Amino acid sequence: MKVGVLVPGPSPYVFGGAERVARGLAEWIDGHTPHTADVVMPPSPEGDLAEVMASYRAWAALDVSGYDVVVSTKYPSWMVEHPHHVVLMFHPLRGLYDTYGAAQQPWSVATAGPEARDLLALIRRPAERAALTEIFDRFDALHAALGPDDPLFRFPGPLAREMVHHLDRVGLDPSAVRRHFGISTTVAVKRGYFPTGVSAGVLVTPSNLAGLHGGRFDYLFTASRLDRPKRLDLLVEAMRHVGGDVTLKIAGTGPDEERLRGLASADPRIELLGHVTDDELVALYADALAVAFVPADEDLGLITLEAQMSGKPVVTCSDSGGPTELVVHGVSGLIAPPRPEALGSALATLVDAPAVARRMGQEGRERARRHTWSRVVDAVLDARDRPRTRARRPGRPKVVVTSTFPVHPPLGGGQLRCHHLYGALTDAVDVEIVSLAPPDHRAERVVHRPGFVETVVPKTAAHQAREGVIEARAGLPITDVVAAPLTRLTPDYPALLERALLDAGAVLLAHPFLAPVARDLRPDLPAVYDAHNAEWALKDGLLPRSAIGDGLREIVDRVERRAVRESVLVTGCSLDDHALLADRYGEHRFVHVPNGVDTGAIRYVDGLERERAGVRWRDAFGRFHPMLRDASHVGVFVGSWHPPNLDAVERIIAFAPHLPETAFVVAGSVGHGFGGRRLPPNVTMLGVISEGAKAALLGAADVAVAPLLGGSGTNLKVVEYLASGTPTVATPVAVRGIDVVAGRHLAVGPIDDFPVMIRRLVASPAEAATMAAAARELVEERYDWRILGSTLLDALDDMLETAPGAGREAGPRPAPA
Repeated sequence: MKVGVLVPGPSPYVFGGAERVARGLAEWIDGHTPHTADVVMPPSPEGDLAEVMASYRAWAALDVSGYDVVVSTKYPSWMVEHPHHVVLMFHPLRGLYDTYGAAQQPWSVATAGPEARDLLALIRRPAERAALTEIFDRFDALHAALGPDDPLFRFPGPLAREMVHHLDRVGLDPSAVRRHFGISTTVAVKRGYFPTGVSAGVLVTPSNLAGLHGGRFDYLFTASRLDRPKRLDLLVEAMRHVGGDVTLKIAGTGPDEERLRGLASADPRIELLGHVTDDELVALYADALAVAFVPADEDLGLITLEAQMSGKPVVTCSDSGGPTELVVHGVSGLIAPPRPEALGSALATLVDAPAVARRMGQEGRERARRHTWSRVVDAVLDARDRPRTRARRPGRPKVVVTSTFPVHPPLGGGQLRCHHLYGALTDAVDVEIVSLAPPDHRAERVVHRPGFVETVVPKTAAHQAREGVIEARAGLPITDVVAAPLTRLTPDYPALLERALLDAGAVLLAHPFLAPVARDLRPDLPAVYDAHNAEWALKDGLLPRSAIGDGLREIVDRVERRAVRESVLVTGCSLDDHALLADRYGEHRFVHVPNGVDTGAIRYVDGLERERAGVRWRDAFGRFHPMLRDASHVGVFVGSWHPPNLDAVERIIAFAPHLPETAFVVAGSVGHGFGGRRLPPNVTMLGVISEGAKAALLGAADVAVAPLLGGSGTNLKVVEYLASGTPTVATPVAVRGIDVVAGRHLAVGPIDDFPVMIRRLVASPAEAATMAAAARELVEERYDWRILGSTLLDALDDMLETAPGAGREAGPRPAPA
């Protein structure tokens, strides 16, 4: 088999990047498989819009028929036509995508003369490869007629944006691509990068820089293209906050070099090295104390992996994108807010503690070794034999889910339940979610996996405006409560839901709020109400005691009553919720399906490893939060901005002074509710953190706390605490719906007893470790999403077996993994 790796010809300022990955991929295929590979790198100028269009035309016409598989990497290489085309995306033309707003240009061409109207009409149609020649010809004719200086051809500008988006939709269309990958999660989930209906995989590519090794720990180092998005100026300014005579060496060239030399001239410790050879780069990595890489929203950043393979800790920023996926804060490096003083403080942490830098560097090397060319090549070559993704698979029943929020990407509790629980049904049925989204969300069809799709419908401006008026009067978010009555202002939602329901065997109501829409469209269809909460009981305590509050309570009562009474089955997170629903709306068939976790994705950290991780974590975070250095223990609470979580943090603030030896770390958006609040000295708010940072925190904490007194459903975070091996203290409310035994799996008691229970757990590590091990075993046996999905599917069996036109596939349903 012969593979063509496609990458546009380099610009004058490229330092590694896509070219290095393309060469590495080709070299691995040549040297470690029976196949051969070439790097195909035709010049791709992009100085103005005319050059960009010429590059797109050239790639669309490029003959790659001599290859069995082609792998495209960057715009416009994916314009090629080939039956076995795999996309490994670095990024599209970002100046016309996620950074276009900085250009302060209109988002589309508002007015145009008669010469431009035909071209605009072409690129505003559905994307078709057959129209490419006409599009390019009309653009060339228009450019010749108006001249290159016409404002229509501003770059970046609205015509450029519309043209490139249309062409990318052609090149990346699922019908033309075997498999879509991003080189990082940052790229894979970036809105607009991939076409509607595509759920891209993630393939982190290693570097092919040869000879990487560790050496001394002498200086701070970075290697980068010198332009503004790489934020070398931030790094230069951060050095003002780093004491001593430590040197910062910066390798690379680029358009921002002169300005950076001016900024750095006041600090003799900063050296701009200019261009360096690969051998020089390897040597510079080897003797660095730490490597700083602080770009704004980088796609991946091979520099991070190269530093880690050299055994060096990496310091990056919380908004740097791809590097934050590779650096675990306090374990393999440090992640700082993008401010000079915070970044300087992180660098000073490692300068002042070389032993910590060495330890983090060793951990980074171990983690970087997981990213191999073998994995990348296997995925790329496997895609050749895969059929292109289809939304439906024939001969299977279909369940349609209604949701008042987009499920992709799954971040919050409700999104996680929808994504994992309903996704687990695809062992035997197809699932389509029809979700409402904010007005600025793109209308799209997301393929989460074969047989599991989501149709996302943005609300209209009128819908959003009316919702805003009601919300202002109520004083709290009411998006879900008013969803059904306001869909009259977003007519696409009922229209697309009706289309989805045409061939469905059942409708599943995620929350009750869109029940009126679904039931009015298909009253004949069996319905299942999945009660994430007992909504009336929950909302009654939150809504104001006023005319607007009473009106909203009436809506909640009406939609939940209809959801319960018109469903053949009610599933729910907890038996307490079932009792509340039965008391208010009458008895009904109920199946308990609590919330869960993906146990395969949550690393269990046992007692001894946890103790070591805790020391490292406190050392690393102590620079930002000095109280952590003096604390004997760390307690953690993770939560979103949600009234029961806000109240839980108030409880932590109240009991923390009774436990001065324990530092309480609050992570998640719940911390936004306490901005400017005076806190006890042993309580700190981290705000929203990455999944990697959360995993490091849970793996280092001595105790997790769940002082919840309200809310409904099952608390996902408690299940996550138990899965991670974090000894846990909770109230009875916090463990509702979870079949735990107090004293065996965790400590359970009233808020007033929390200081005693916490002190006992941290003072008895053997007892805490025994409970944690039992808790992990319980979660694996009962609360993995695959197991819970099987429970839900069993409950759906009767109605799906009689679904019109939906015969089951032969053979038994797969057992949960």
